[in-house]
Amino acid sequence: WIMGEPRGLAVRLTQRVCSDAPPLNGVLSGRCYYQNLPSIVVSHVLDPQPGEVVADLCSAPGGKTTHIAALMGGKGLVVACDNSKKRAVEVAFIV
Repeated sequence: WIMGEPRGLAVRLTQRVCSDAPPLNGVLSGRCYYQNLPSIVVSHVLDPQPGEVVADLCSAPGGKTTHIAALMGGKGLVVACDNSKKRAVEVAFIV
């Protein structure tokens, strides 16, 4: 606990949210981005607002980073970092 709050939040998926979703197999490539539920939840819990500065310290492959930017309406700054140079370059390509 830090300052009376738990250190973090964990989400464990025990079953698929949409078990009958077909594979896209390249359909909408580059226009649709798969993201797991915990990555989606963290962006909404953060609740980024337009004009804010947000640091995504584990940004690769870029799903959370782009989701945060979208929730901010493209107005603000998202600093994307990763401890892997190769993965950080992948994020730069997506963003």
